[in-house]
Amino acid sequence: MAKKIYVDLKDAIRYKTQGSLSYFIKFDYDEYFVLTLKQLPKRYYHADSKTWEIPASLKDEVEAWCKQMTGGSEINQDGKKLDITKKLFEGVYTCEADLKSVRLPKLKAKIPLLSHQKDAVKFGMIKGSFLLGDEMGLGKTASAIHYALYMKKTHKYKHCLIITGINGLKWNWMHEIEKHTDEKGWVLGMKQKKRQAHVWTVKNINDVLEDLRILPKFYFLITNIEKIRDPNVNKKLVRLIADGEIEMIIMDECQAVKSQKAKQTKAFLELRPQTRMAMTGTPMMNNPLELWTVLNWLGVEKHTYWEFRNYYAVFGGYMNKEVVDYKNLGELRRKLGTCMLRRLTKNVIDLPEKIETYEYLEMSDKQWKIYDEIRTEILKQVDLIKKLPNPLVALIRLRQATAFTGLLSSEVNVSAKLDRLEELAEELVANGKKFIVFSNWEKVIMEAEGRLKKYNPALVTGKIQEEHREQELARFKTDDKCSCILGTTSALGTGYTLNEATYCIFLDDPWNMAIKDQAQNRCYRIGQGNTVNIITLVCAGTIDERIAELVYKKGQLSQAILDADPNDKTKIADYVDYLLK
Repeated sequence: MAKKIYVDLKDAIRYKTQGSLSYFIKFDYDEYFVLTLKQLPKRYYHADSKTWEIPASLKDEVEAWCKQMTGGSEINQDGKKLDITKKLFEGVYTCEADLKSVRLPKLKAKIPLLSHQKDAVKFGMIKGSFLLGDEMGLGKTASAIHYALYMKKTHKYKHCLIITGINGLKWNWMHEIEKHTDEKGWVLGMKQKKRQAHVWTVKNINDVLEDLRILPKFYFLITNIEKIRDPNVNKKLVRLIADGEIEMIIMDECQAVKSQKAKQTKAFLELRPQTRMAMTGTPMMNNPLELWTVLNWLGVEKHTYWEFRNYYAVFGGYMNKEVVDYKNLGELRRKLGTCMLRRLTKNVIDLPEKIETYEYLEMSDKQWKIYDEIRTEILKQVDLIKKLPNPLVALIRLRQATAFTGLLSSEVNVSAKLDRLEELAEELVANGKKFIVFSNWEKVIMEAEGRLKKYNPALVTGKIQEEHREQELARFKTDDKCSCILGTTSALGTGYTLNEATYCIFLDDPWNMAIKDQAQNRCYRIGQGNTVNIITLVCAGTIDERIAELVYKKGQLSQAILDADPNDKTKIADYVDYLLK
């Protein structure tokens, strides 16, 4: 739960002999704050105003205390009130000496780990079971994959089960495993989609059970949290763990099991293999009581939820049964520190200046139906399409189906990408980040604006007049309550400097890499002092995936089609066939 600290520099009351000024600090009660503040050589608590007074001569000590509590804010020099937000989880919970003592065995990797990712693996080898709470964009997935492989090599593990708290991300794990290693992952119950042999889907719980009956040969098994709610699946997983077939579980987006009353949480807590790793960029979304599930699963918290609740919650309200505040948070922080490694982007020195990631999502049945109908129509006319001056024009509707079906249907309004955008936005805002969202289509941006309304988004599209654009840009730059700016790639992607953003999310790719580079350079430019994360959302098994492969991994499509010799149609036809697979 976020806490605020108010700091005033004004005439001294208690410490007049030390000079005419003192710092007056006020905050909602937090045991950890108080304990650390009492370590200052001079401090006095004014009970009437509930403020702490520290002489101005201790400016360095006060500033150091503020940085320790808040992750880097400084004292105002002009004495104006300073509003500082403190989060329970900021800081690195590990010991450098311990990490240096760990020697990692050599593994064959396609992409070498950065030093902070290696530290995560070492931390796991020291702790066994732990929570990796790094901020989004620091490469938690790669760290987890390598940690699992180290356990396979050093402990001869047979299988590692990956459980995703967000359903669509199971396909992303498959891509990440193949991207970083020579291993392959297997999504439990996956079958090839009819008429599209390259597309995989999970339709039937019986297929999941069949995979668990005859375990696939792959080391990495992947499923989503909803599947383990099924009593038969849960029972089989418990048996496989007991028999030593599954010796490690990675729980991705572990905040999905924060409610101790939820059926999936109860099922999850029954799965306790030898090694357990939880992952999240936001360890606590709403209140400290949500931590009980992950701490209990990791074996750190031995008490029942109700004992945990009574110890850390302050009760009031009707019949004195409502949680009105929290207590003993210093102790909770220390307990969390025994099992969690959390790094903030600003504190990781080995990061590249720009991190580009593709996140693969699963479309719903309704979205697939729209997509398949359009694809079938296009295939009937494919020979005519190949003869067009620019065949890509005929494929736009197929691309729109992966972005938001509301572009094509008045009855079906679904989007795996917008669903994921909401989840990303919640995590980014919870961590105090500002971000940009791009799409090729204005209607997609307008739908995104409606979904992100609570974050007070700014908006720039082709229909917004220039003077209003400037107002929106100024609001994003200066208003702390405006967490994001949304815009079409054509309107927002050129000419503006948006260094306030450190994350840039593309709901769909431009055809041309140069256009995408130009758009992401709104925040990745001179004056940007932080690492920038570029996230592109891709619907797995669709034209999105082929575009990502051709344009941004091989750099071929824009050259072959957009800049092609109009008299040479052979190569263009080949690309059209590939995009429609």
